[in-house]
Amino acid sequence: MWGITKYPAQKYALILWNHGTGWKEDDIYARYRERVEKSFKGGEIRAGGKGEQIKKALFLPTVADIMSIDDDEIRGICYDDSSMDFLDNAKLAQAFADAEKLTKRKLAVIGMDACLMSTIEVAYQIRDYADYMVGSQEIEQAYGWPYKNILEKLVATPEMSSLDLSQLIVEQFGKYYTGTTRGGGGKNTQSQLI
Repeated sequence: MWGITKYPAQKYALILWNHGTGWKEDDIYARYRERVEKSFKGGEIRAGGKGEQIKKALFLPTVADIMSIDDDEIRGICYDDSSMDFLDNAKLAQAFADAEKLTKRKLAVIGMDACLMSTIEVAYQIRDYADYMVGSQEIEQAYGWPYKNILEKLVATPEMSSLDLSQLIVEQFGKYYTGTTRGGGGKNTQSQLI
């Protein structure tokens, strides 16, 4: 609401930036919380998720540690290592539903500047909340989207359609990352879904 009140516009885009793991709605922190609770005694207390406590907050996990868990069944977006929480796709859809109810507006573009989020399962969850979705079906570069290039063109053409903006994001991502891959594996991907 703050952004709409302070910066009214005819259309809005929302970009979610962080780690993404795709479609399945599991708690990636659950196994870590269990392991830490069994391994550490005493020390500093730090809140975990859902009222749980994690003891000895020294060396809390990084997303890289959690993502290294060998489990293809774990999926979500916007991981918060401090609170050990994240948005699974059901919560993501609920957040968009709540925002639309509050603002009485549908988004023009939902951007997923996060790995593995351009799947049919994710798109289906949020299909009613935006005209277009942009995201990668593969691992993205850690640097994220080339926002400077995208925003320069948007500012130069403020009447740009939602379709044109979503295509611009894909185009600029492709140009920016041409010839590079993350960790030497695979090609960079970015796609626009209607």
